[in-house]
Amino acid sequence: MNKKPLISVILPAYNVARNIQNTLEDILSQSYKNIEILCVNDGSTDATEEVIKAFVDPRIRYFSKSNGGVSSARNMGLDNAEGEYISFVDPGDRVDKDFIFYLYDLLASTNSDLSICSYNFEVESGELLEREKYYEVVNENVLFSRETALSEIIKTYGKFCGHVWDKMFKRKLIGALRFPENIHNCEDTLFDVAYIKKCNRIVLGPETHYNYVQDSNSVTRRKYSEKFFTSLIAWEMILNDLDDSRDQEILKKRITNDVNAHAQLAWKTLSKEERKKFKDRLLTWMKKYQYFDGPKARAKRMVLKTLWRMT
Repeated sequence: MNKKPLISVILPAYNVARNIQNTLEDILSQSYKNIEILCVNDGSTDATEEVIKAFVDPRIRYFSKSNGGVSSARNMGLDNAEGEYISFVDPGDRVDKDFIFYLYDLLASTNSDLSICSYNFEVESGELLEREKYYEVVNENVLFSRETALSEIIKTYGKFCGHVWDKMFKRKLIGALRFPENIHNCEDTLFDVAYIKKCNRIVLGPETHYNYVQDSNSVTRRKYSEKFFTSLIAWEMILNDLDDSRDQEILKKRITNDVNAHAQLAWKTLSKEERKKFKDRLLTWMKKYQYFDGPKARAKRMVLKTLWRMT
């Protein structure tokens, strides 16, 4: 019997002592056994290292580095991975026992270059949110070409999104591709887009094997910051890299809506003094992206622009 290929699971960790244990236990309990788990401690100041090192399993490979952000931690994992295939899991999230097997089987059985599973949104209490509110749920395997996958990933409401933790990649195809360490939000979407441009076939499966757990410290729930602002830069980088004019128009509308969301969040969560360092940049982006998908978005922009001009 042929031995199953080694699969590398990359787990970046920064100050996650309180919730990384459950995640590690989930990964170690996979029905697909031939895995290595690359735990990259990104300069944690809590007991993250002690929690990880308490696990005695030869499949765990521990790395420690100074704090540089999730992209640098994932990149260290990629630099040291030995598996034929690569998956990512974020600490605090939960995966069921067939997570790795499902993604591998999906990839191999369809001769694809990238496999994607469906996923749940879970709050800390354990309650599952309605998936249909966040993405278009599918009921059977869906195959994408390079072009159709790129068109799908840029949608605000599509069949799959730009996360890396719901996917399995081929290490050989990743090659020298790495996460941009100067982008702190939507960095995974940039990575996905660059990888998809190397693919011939992508497969999305309907089964949910990953629970994205939303916690109070999530980057998407903090007050507005420089790190959050970099997501606009990420989407513009993707826009400039797209070849299809129809995709460009779709993404311009998405960025327009995102600019509104950024301006609103910054206004609500920052003090008057804190707003000043974002004022000129946000007004510049509001002027640059005016591809409205309806009168409501246009009216909202007018209100936001007035508020920011008065700052």
